[in-house]
Amino acid sequence: YVEEEEEPQLDPGGNMWVQMLQQQQAMHRQYQEHQAQVERHHREMMQVLQQQRAEQPPLVQPQPQPNQGAQPQTPRGNPVFRE
Repeated sequence: YVEEEEEPQLDPGGNMWVQMLQQQQAMHRQYQEHQAQVERHHREMMQVLQQQRAEQPPLVQPQPQPNQGAQPQTPRGNPVFRE
């Protein structure tokens, strides 16, 4: 019976230490993965933005006309803020 009482006292300390180390490693791995994702996402966004900039000049000119046609309805009080 004495052995059973002593073992839990010794093990939890060791387990806690191991768990803390594992947690730290896991968190560090997650952080690194997250950073890699952020960098990849940022790179993709920059590529998309550059592509859009390259493609835009012909596209931008036809677009303002439908917007201008729709504008007379909007001055009621910025529906964007209502929604």
